[in-house]
Amino acid sequence: MGSLAKELDMFAEALIDRTCMSNASILRKIAAAAEAREADFQPVRAGDSAPDFTLPDTAGHRVTLSERLAHGPVVLTFIQGGWNPFCEITLRAYEAIRPALRRAGADVLAISPQAKEENRMAVESNWLSLPLLSDFGSAVARTYGLMRPLDEDKRAMMIRLGHDVPRLNGTVEWELPLTATYVIAPDSRVVRAHLDPRVMRRMEPADALAAVRALKVTASG
Repeated sequence: MGSLAKELDMFAEALIDRTCMSNASILRKIAAAAEAREADFQPVRAGDSAPDFTLPDTAGHRVTLSERLAHGPVVLTFIQGGWNPFCEITLRAYEAIRPALRRAGADVLAISPQAKEENRMAVESNWLSLPLLSDFGSAVARTYGLMRPLDEDKRAMMIRLGHDVPRLNGTVEWELPLTATYVIAPDSRVVRAHLDPRVMRRMEPADALAAVRALKVTASG
C-alpha cells in the first residue's frame, strides 16, 4: 500500500516546478506552514461526538451519518472539491482502501461543498464508488468547525489558476473547508481526527484502517 503523503508531496513539488513564480511562492508557504493550533479554531476533534447530518450523494439519495454508523464505523473525509487535484488524489487513495475498510466492518464517506452535479463529475472522472456527498452551502462543514476564509494571497492564486471558489460553490464567499478526516465509532465518538491547513497533508488511509481495526478489536474484547 503506497503512502498518500508521498504521492501528495510529489504532486506538490511538480506543481511548484511548473506554475508561475507567484503561485509557487504561495504553495511553498502553505507547505511550510505549521500545523493548525487548537487555539486558532474550534473544530470537531478526537474525543468529541460527531454531529449527525443528512446530505445527498451524486444520485440524489439522502445519506445520514447516524444510519451509516448503525452498521459500523465511518471514515469521514472533507474535501474542497473535485477541481482540487490534492483532493482528487486523496479520494482515489480512500477508494483504493475502501474494500479493506468494508471487510473490517466500516465504510468511507466524502463531503464536498460543491453541488451534486459537480460531485458527479468528480466521481466519474476518478472512477469512484465511495459516496461523495454535497454539502451545498457548507452547513455541515460549519457544524464541524471547518470553514475558513481564503486570505488575499490564496484568493489571488485561485483566480490565477482559474478556480472561482464562490462560483464553484454557489456562494458569494471566498471560503473553503479545512481538508479534515475523521474516524467515527458506531456510538458517534471521534476516535481519530486529522486537520491541517496545508492542503497537501491528509490522514493516511492506512492510519484510518488501523483505527477501524482497533475499534473492531475493542468491540470483540
